[in-house]
Amino acid sequence: RSTPPDREAVLSGLEAGKEVKVDTSQDSSTGSVASVSFTPSGDTDSQISVDVSGIESPPEDIEPTEGDPDYVEIEVDGATEVDVEQAQIVFSKARSWVEDRQASPSDVVLKRYSEGRWQSLETEQIYSNSSAYTFRAETPGFSVFAVAVESLSQPSAPSASCGDGVCSASETVTSCRRDCDSSLKAEARNELERANSSVDSGEKGFSTLK
Repeated sequence: RSTPPDREAVLSGLEAGKEVKVDTSQDSSTGSVASVSFTPSGDTDSQISVDVSGIESPPEDIEPTEGDPDYVEIEVDGATEVDVEQAQIVFSKARSWVEDRQASPSDVVLKRYSEGRWQSLETEQIYSNSSAYTFRAETPGFSVFAVAVESLSQPSAPSASCGDGVCSASETVTSCRRDCDSSLKAEARNELERANSSVDSGEKGFSTLK
């Protein structure tokens, strides 16, 4: 599932509250991940290994996500989510990767697979140059990730309806006279007023019960 060789870093002697950063920017096998960082919640003398691997697809027991993604697996052995605070992942994507998906940098999101579903992480663009964009995402833990595009769908404008009483930009006197012909609209208003007046006075076949 991974492109060899994987990038693995072994850490030890970690101190509580002191950020640990693993730089993977020079290793093509880590996919788009440039660095992984986290802050230990407590001191530890045990070894912690961080393994970052670019993978072609998620494991068989994980359903692929939407957004034409690239997948990355990050495994941290020797530490649990309880032991890790303020974890961040920095990753880069080529401008062509974003453009091929007809997206903008604001559409790029890092997703994490956890508890049986894909969850979008808070992702922000932090740098760009002529060839690539760099992003940073916060994560509560490590597992399988997907770099994807997640465009926010814009609500469509309500379609014009002839007869709704509004002469919209797409309607004309020819296509919808009852909405756009001012004289006809005035006549309709007068007729409605006469009908209401007749109902109030009990005329035209309507009578009040006594």
